[in-house]
Amino acid sequence: VKFLNNAMMLYGNTQVVPLYYCTFTLCSVVGAAIVYNEFRCITLKLGLVFGFGCVCAGTGVFLIASGKKPEQAESPKPDSGTSPYTTDNETPKSTRPL
Repeated sequence: VKFLNNAMMLYGNTQVVPLYYCTFTLCSVVGAAIVYNEFRCITLKLGLVFGFGCVCAGTGVFLIASGKKPEQAESPKPDSGTSPYTTDNETPKSTRPL
């Protein structure tokens, strides 16, 4: 978490979060394959397909994340004095004193 926070201080969230997601997913898949001994039955063809799938997933996430521009906070709009719960043709009802 420390390195993730440091990366978010240096780079934008649109760059750090997708990279973190891909890295975490890849480590989870490889870790599960090691725990359940799935590497002993992988042929060269299946290994190449797995590698190609990892490259495609990483490339797709990179392309999606690189197309986003950093979000800018919108400036608050001044209050117009109207209620957001009334429509244009409806006038607000006056309140009765208690």
